[in-house]
Formats: sequence, C-alpha cells, structure tokens
Amino acid sequence: MTREEVETKVKELAAPLLKSLGLGLVDAEYVKEGANYLRIFIDRPGGVDLEHCEKASEELAPLLDKQTFLTEPYYLEVSSPGLDRPLKTDEDLQAACGSKVDVIFKQPYQGRETLVGVLTGHDGENIYVRPLLKGRTAQGPQALPRSLLQCLRLHIDF
Repeated sequence: MTREEVETKVKELAAPLLKSLGLGLVDAEYVKEGANYLRIFIDRPGGVDLEHCEKASEELAPLLDKQTFLTEPYYLEVSSPGLDRPLKTDEDLQAACGSKVDVIFKQPYQGRETLVGVLTGHDGENIYVRPLLKGRTAQGPQALPRSLLQCLRLHIDF
C-alpha cells in the first residue's frame, strides 16, 4: 500500500472519531524517517492544547492498532498543525477568507515567486487574493489558479 493510500485510510478512520471529540482533522501524514511516523494534525476553534492532543492520541491508538493496512510498526504523533501550516482544504480557505496570506508559486507567475495579500474567496479552480503592494491593499482581487500554487498559508507579521 502506498503512503498516500495509508494517509487516505487514516483520514477516513480518524475524522469521525475526532469530530466526536470536538476536534477537526487537518491532515495526516505517514513518513519514514528512520522509523515510520504517523502524524495526525488536529485543530478546533480557539486552537488545541496538550490535553486535546493527548485525548485524541488515546482514542486513535486502539482504533489504528486494529487496522490491517498498517503492516509495519509506527510512532503515532498527534499535534496542532502550527500557525504556518499550509491551507489545503476548502474549509481551510473558507476559514481564512479576509485574512492575510502568503502565496508561493511553483514557478514564477507574472514575474513573481511569492505574493502577500488578503484572501477574498475561492472556487474549484482559483483562489482570489487582493495583493498587498507596499503595505497597501490593491483595488480588486486577483484570480490565481490553484494548479500554480506550491503553498498557501496564513501570513505572520513579526
């Protein structure tokens, strides 16, 4: 079974359980870094703390241990996705509407490798960003094809 297939199955199993705990599944990744790691990223309105991660881990571990598709030993890690996590799902994008975002392109787009702006909307093919130019917001939103994006995340002002 491929890494992507394992991640898909884990997401299908974990999402309903996490929802019952008042948590949302942000992402799951199955990686080999010497040992195998199954990382589950969770969130909820107001954020998550150590107790949320512990409870999710305690509930997920027995469920995952019963599965036959996880054939090799692994370490389960449950954590918050962090402030700089990529915005991947429509739910992520909807929650981020009106917020400043960093757009990183796969290759230069209209002469730019990156863009900072305000996320104003999204659809199946595009995200809509009102670029910030020298500290000011541009007049109208710019449609950016999702296929050109390497990463989209909330902008963090230092």
